[in-house]
Amino acid sequence: MEAQKYGQTIDESVAEEMLQARQIVQTVLDFGVSQKQIVQIVKLLGLELENHIDSRAIVAVAKSVQENKASTILT
Repeated sequence: MEAQKYGQTIDESVAEEMLQARQIVQTVLDFGVSQKQIVQIVKLLGLELENHIDSRAIVAVAKSVQENKASTILT
């Protein structure tokens, strides 16, 4: 007798979230954005993160790219 499965496993749930994220990215790219706009979108999404440390890191990298700094290394 095979056990019935209810809902999703954690791996299935994570995979579904990643698929949704890729679909969102594709939708943005289909909209026709420039490289500068992509960096700005990354920066703005970084500001939306709940984790303050992650938010600051992503925003700092995006700002660095916008300012054309040659070396951006996260430590």
